[in-house]
Amino acid sequence: MNREQERAKRRLEKNPVVECNKIQNKYYPELFAKFAKVDDPRNQSYIEYPVRVMLETMYYKCIGGISSMQEMTRNLMMMQL
Repeated sequence: MNREQERAKRRLEKNPVVECNKIQNKYYPELFAKFAKVDDPRNQSYIEYPVRVMLETMYYKCIGGISSMQEMTRNLMMMQL
C-alpha cells in the first residue's frame, strides 16, 4: 500500500472516542456536567484528580469494554497519541 492509499485509509477511519462523544452529546448532553456534581467522599488533601475526571475515565473504560486497569491505561494512552 502506497502513501496515498494509507492517507486515504486514515481519513476514513474514525476516532472511536470522538464518535462516542457525538452519540453521548446527542442523547445525554448533561452527563459530564452531572459527573462534576457528584459528592466526593475522599479526604481533600489526598485528591490528585477531580471526581469528574475519575468518572469520565471509568465511563470510557466501560464503553470500550476494557476489563482491567492496566489495559485501560494502555488503551487510553494509545488514543491520546
